[in-house]
Amino acid sequence: MLETFGATFFGVITSFLLWYFGQWLIMRQRNQTAVKHMLRETNEEIDTNINILHLLVQDTPKMLAEGNIPVYMSSRMQLSVYTYLIASGELRLLNAHKRNTIASAGMIADSFNKFIENSELVLVAALGLPQPQSLVVAKHRLNGLTEQAKDTAKALNKILEDLGGVATKT
Repeated sequence: MLETFGATFFGVITSFLLWYFGQWLIMRQRNQTAVKHMLRETNEEIDTNINILHLLVQDTPKMLAEGNIPVYMSSRMQLSVYTYLIASGELRLLNAHKRNTIASAGMIADSFNKFIENSELVLVAALGLPQPQSLVVAKHRLNGLTEQAKDTAKALNKILEDLGGVATKT
């Protein structure tokens, strides 16, 4: 009887350990895949945001030369990946440095979007000023916006390089 108990006990413990390590291995592989996809999606979104900034830098001087002062600017940066990573909790799978780097990219994008919204308010307020003065205020604000876009693109390029992506030309 002791022999059958020992064999059964050993079999149950072995079975449990095999199941436990199998589950651990499956979870580890799933997390590694999630991290790989998370970094790829983050790099793609940062690259898209850099391209949005480059288009803004290229188009704003053309609009100013034509005398076309926009009241609404569609050059908002994307924040969907940052929002998802924070809401899902998958950001915890990364090391602290990459977590902070991705959070910085999200804060930069959000800050620039707020700057665009603020710029739109300034441009709407400038429409109420007399004609020559409104153009001066609008040109000054749009020139400041393009300078900010250049600086933001440089910062996002550094973040993209830090995350292991391929930086675009600034």
